[in-house]
Amino acid sequence: MTNKTDQDNSNILNDLEQRRGLFAKYWIAWCVLLFCIAATLYAYGVSSQFIRERAHDRFQFEVISTQMAINERLHIYEQALRSVVSMIYATNEFDRHIFADYVESLDIESHWPGIQGIGFSVPVLPDDKEIHVATIQAEGFPEYHIYPEGERPMYTAIIYLEPFDWRNQRAFGYDMWSNPVRQNAMRRARDEGMPATSGAITLVQETEEDVQRGFLTYLPVYLNGGVPGTIEQRRQELIGWIYAPFRAGRFMNGVLGHGSENLDLEVYDGTAPVAEKLLYDSNTDVLFLDKPNQGGFSKRILVTNQGRTWTLQFNTIGQYLTDFEVGHPILVLLAGLLSSGVMFLLLMLLTYTRSQAEGLAHVKSLEAIKHKNKWKDAYVKLEARAEELSRVNRLMVGRELRMQELKAENQKLRSREVNNG
Repeated sequence: MTNKTDQDNSNILNDLEQRRGLFAKYWIAWCVLLFCIAATLYAYGVSSQFIRERAHDRFQFEVISTQMAINERLHIYEQALRSVVSMIYATNEFDRHIFADYVESLDIESHWPGIQGIGFSVPVLPDDKEIHVATIQAEGFPEYHIYPEGERPMYTAIIYLEPFDWRNQRAFGYDMWSNPVRQNAMRRARDEGMPATSGAITLVQETEEDVQRGFLTYLPVYLNGGVPGTIEQRRQELIGWIYAPFRAGRFMNGVLGHGSENLDLEVYDGTAPVAEKLLYDSNTDVLFLDKPNQGGFSKRILVTNQGRTWTLQFNTIGQYLTDFEVGHPILVLLAGLLSSGVMFLLLMLLTYTRSQAEGLAHVKSLEAIKHKNKWKDAYVKLEARAEELSRVNRLMVGRELRMQELKAENQKLRSREVNNG
């Protein structure tokens, strides 16, 4: 049992030694592999960050471009209303036909997308209401009346609205002063002598189909042209308001065109995104208030025109990055890992080849040393044999000399015996 345990421990130690030897032999290749992987991951992170920053810059550009387009479009439409006011001041006999011809010359359907029409609304005092209605009816509109019905301290009435199509005819005679949102903008325009845009409303031109939120922009018209110096004078000399109703969806589509499929724009009336004041949403499937942007880009800006502030909420939806931007970091990662693997295998191969060459050289060296030692042993044996032969030869020579000495002594003895005899 003890022998078996010792044998197992010996096997484990041998396995560890082999693994240590493997790492020691290929440590350069492993270090290069780890370095290349780290460099690849770093390059992947840098590439991902660069792509995201590039996409963010594109997002910022779209935001700024949209903001500028909205401001520019509202300014241009303001100029259109100012041109109508200038036409009224320049015309001595201003009537329905002159107004219609001038608005038709503007060709708002082609050149001013988003404007539902251009109209003229006049203030009507309660004492003048019946005369006013009778006058308009006498122009060929027997069903004309001011609505909504009811007694109020002041009325207004839309008397001109071009193009006078079926949709705009729904607003003919409407008292915009009866609506607090419209009245607020009309009052600001009258008292300040400046263009004023209303808050979010539903136009009276809307039907039950494709209902859109809207807004209106008003420009006051005074007696004798120009803007009177005081608020009291402006109120006394007011003739009416040139105004333009806007369907927000048509207006924004005219500004943005088709826009970006992955960019959602929500326009809110006021300084904060409130669902009840939503004017426009380019993507009705997702509302920022219900589903905040997760992981994408988001920006909120305020724009103020004609005394009204809008909140523009931009959010990216879906895959905002292009296919190239999505694939680029992955391509960097795959290329880096592939290069790392190839370099690792090459270094392993070179190390293995070098190890084999060194092993072969070592074997050859051992063989040479062994061969040399073999000749050395033979030489030593040969020397020992020669020494042995020399010693034997010396012994034989010594014997020969001794025999000669004995032979000489024997002869001397014999000579003595003969002499004595």
